[in-house]
Amino acid sequence: MKKMISPVRLLILLAVLIASLLSCSIDNTMYNARKLYNSARNRPLNPNGFPTPQAVDEYTKTIKKCGYILTERKNSAQADDALLLLAKSLYYKGNSHYQAKDQFVSFLKNFPNSPYAPEAVLYLAQSYRMLNQPVEAENTLATYIRDPLSAEHHPRALLLLADFALQDKDYSKAQFWLEQILSQYAKTTAAKEAGFLLGKNYFSQKKYDKSLEQFQKVSSDSKVSKQVRLDARFFVALNLLMLGESQKSLNAAKKLLKDEYRPEKMPGVRMLYSRILMSLNNDDEAISLFQSIISSNARTLSSAEAYFHLGEYYYYKKSDVQNAMDSFNKVKTESSISDFADESSLKYNALNTIYKSNPVILEQNPKGYLERNLENADKFYTVLTLPDSAYAIYDRLISTPSQVRMEMDSLDYKSLSIQARLDSLSAAIDTLQLSIVSNKDSLQTESNPPLSAIIPALPDSLTPDSVGYVPTQPDLKATKLLLITNLQKDKRDLQTELSDLNKKRETLQTIYDDFNNEYSPFIMFSKAAVIYRAEADTTKLKNIYEDLASAYPNNKYTLALKLLLEGKPVKLIDPVLEQQEKEMDKALTDMEVTPDSALVVLERLADSPYKEIKLQANYRLGWHYLFEQRDTLKAKLYFNETVKTDRANPYTQTILRFYNGKIFTIDLNSPDSLASTTTLPDSLQNLRGNEDTLIPIENNTNQSKTDQDESDLTQPQGSEAIKPD
Repeated sequence: MKKMISPVRLLILLAVLIASLLSCSIDNTMYNARKLYNSARNRPLNPNGFPTPQAVDEYTKTIKKCGYILTERKNSAQADDALLLLAKSLYYKGNSHYQAKDQFVSFLKNFPNSPYAPEAVLYLAQSYRMLNQPVEAENTLATYIRDPLSAEHHPRALLLLADFALQDKDYSKAQFWLEQILSQYAKTTAAKEAGFLLGKNYFSQKKYDKSLEQFQKVSSDSKVSKQVRLDARFFVALNLLMLGESQKSLNAAKKLLKDEYRPEKMPGVRMLYSRILMSLNNDDEAISLFQSIISSNARTLSSAEAYFHLGEYYYYKKSDVQNAMDSFNKVKTESSISDFADESSLKYNALNTIYKSNPVILEQNPKGYLERNLENADKFYTVLTLPDSAYAIYDRLISTPSQVRMEMDSLDYKSLSIQARLDSLSAAIDTLQLSIVSNKDSLQTESNPPLSAIIPALPDSLTPDSVGYVPTQPDLKATKLLLITNLQKDKRDLQTELSDLNKKRETLQTIYDDFNNEYSPFIMFSKAAVIYRAEADTTKLKNIYEDLASAYPNNKYTLALKLLLEGKPVKLIDPVLEQQEKEMDKALTDMEVTPDSALVVLERLADSPYKEIKLQANYRLGWHYLFEQRDTLKAKLYFNETVKTDRANPYTQTILRFYNGKIFTIDLNSPDSLASTTTLPDSLQNLRGNEDTLIPIENNTNQSKTDQDESDLTQPQGSEAIKPD
């Protein structure tokens, strides 16, 4: 008889069986999750560097399976593995970085001692970067590399720090982290990758010879992964191109085209090959390849880069501005996240401003003409990298005064010629009028010459035919009147022409003075600054300085260039303005002690070329003569000059409270109104603080009619004078 199994033992066996089945189920789920994840990771990225739809689907399935494990067996030994795999899948999906960051934080909180913790730290830092939180990313890694318990993982953290610094274009910091890896962890895998990043760091700084040397080392190192060696070979060919070794670069690129097996890398290699062909003047083949890249990779990073290089070709090689602009404009359309998008936009805008914008005419808008040309020069240098074109603009601006001077001389010559013709016309008209008034047309006396004697005296351009003279006309007086009428019309036309010439001459004189006295020093200094940045040619800089020192010895730009040549910090200080400011301060102080000497200084400063000094001096002089000397005529002269110089300044606004441009609206004989005004300090702020002392009056009995009519100034709209009560 068989022995029966007790119910208790049966329950125990059943529980063990169920647990075993569940464990197998969990193990199988984890196995499938890893399989899906690895399949997604091995799929090539699309041309924009993002995972393909198939990869995204596999990441999503991985996330679901890991979620199942964490829900059903959250305390199992595989929980940490499942959570990390879930977080990594979220990270690589490309559109779930917030969720990925939260899961990495959760992992480190719940499994701080897990063998996967170091990997989670690195992914957390990268997630912060993806979320545009660079400080948090760097702090995460900086804290980690200070932990001695995680020393074996420090090289990977340092490598990430170097990569972040490269992305931020902080090349010195990147160099520091890379040298830390290469010196302290030379035998690690991270050191091999550090060598690659070191080559990129040199390339980013345009140190192409050092970059080439470094990438050649990496590409020939058998201990480096195949993918990294292929990437290094790409940079070997690129550095050779940048160094002008186009044929060697072409050979390297041809071999790379045969060996590269990653689909996402092929457009970049073909792009490089096209650029090399263009450098060898195989333009047709290069353009055909660029267009092929664009058509087969539309709306991708590759097509955006192809359009950029086409824009460069059209502008720099073919001088085809329109096609260059069209190509640059398409870069951002193809991919707004392209590394070339911002540069292309800048170049498009620069070309549009320089070549397509409506020109600014010097005589119509001198300041606008100067600003447009300075803007174009800046774009030629900073955006288009064409310093010679910038120099040409500066030279044209520098020569503006001499060109204007020549035009003024030409106008002077024309004016003299017209004036001579006017004098001839006036003489002819006077003679004709005299002959009519004498009423002796029938007598040909010395004082009354015949008409035939008058006509030859006219200018060559005023023949009898041109003035309507008909020799056969029987009525000589009528003929003379007709001739006078036509001569007077010609005289008026010449006077109008002369007036227009004089107006143009005045405009040119203003332009000449502005450029010669104010703009030219700045333009010359600007050119020197570009030379200093572009080539640091001390000979050219010294020549400009000598020209500046000769023409403008005490100008602030002359002194600034002197500092630049001496290697000192540049300060734009106008010594003349600085001196006049000191003189103004002293004169205002001396007005209370030695007013006579102070007035001499203020009189001189009232004609200062600096508006603020001129306003302040005229205002203080007007105040002195009105309230301290009771000389309204002189006060008006200075107050009118203040208002004329700038109607919007605070000095004018204060003046208009007691002077409307024609009469003073305070009673100078009133003790109440003068009690405070005559003792006011010189500063405008203190004056405005006592505005309640400016008492309005209905009539000023001491104001003469001559005084009232002396000024034709009218109060500007929007500024109300104090009105009579």
